[in-house]
Amino acid sequence: MKALSINDWAAVLFDFDGVLVNSMPVHVEAWNRATLEIYGTELSAETKKTIVGQSTRAIAAHIASSLGPEKQNELVHTKHTYLNEVLDYVEPFPGAREFMGLLREHNISYGIASNAPSTFVKGVVERVGFEVDVILGRDDVDRPKPAPDLYLLCAKKLAISVSQHDQVVVFEDSLHGLKAASQAKMIPIGISSHHGNEDLRSAGAVCVFSDFNDVMSSIV
Repeated sequence: MKALSINDWAAVLFDFDGVLVNSMPVHVEAWNRATLEIYGTELSAETKKTIVGQSTRAIAAHIASSLGPEKQNELVHTKHTYLNEVLDYVEPFPGAREFMGLLREHNISYGIASNAPSTFVKGVVERVGFEVDVILGRDDVDRPKPAPDLYLLCAKKLAISVSQHDQVVVFEDSLHGLKAASQAKMIPIGISSHHGNEDLRSAGAVCVFSDFNDVMSSIV
């Protein structure tokens, strides 16, 4: 499969939460604590499932729609406050750091394009010691995923031409992100940290892996 032939790759773009680091539980807990503080109630189990992979504004709008839209901005601010307090609890997924090393050995450029706030992503990247030249967050574009904007901008900052987009590999765990990669005319690959293989393939993933150790065992 072309997507697994590393010599054919022009670049690799990563989502962040649920792909490179195990941070989704931290995000969900921050939303839960913020909702409890602002609205006096905790998130339902169903809401916790539906917010995975969505942008900060989309999640806040979803929560606030039934609890009080007038407090949406306050909810976002409170969530960010809680999130910045728990950076030390975020850990890399197996193989993530080693896979980046492999890309450097092959002179393949790579970057991060996440729906999370860029300050959070950069803070975690610095703490865990990832070597990444381009890091983008939700605040770097007008439209978050599932729009392709983050991936298009990340490729541009890596000096990847539009004609090379079909040689750019994108690793995603969210259905929104896979659709964004497909819209950007890139190669979407699923990481099954939060969704099953069938759901990821239905969203556009050409193949699915459990983590980057799994990816590296399949590269040719």
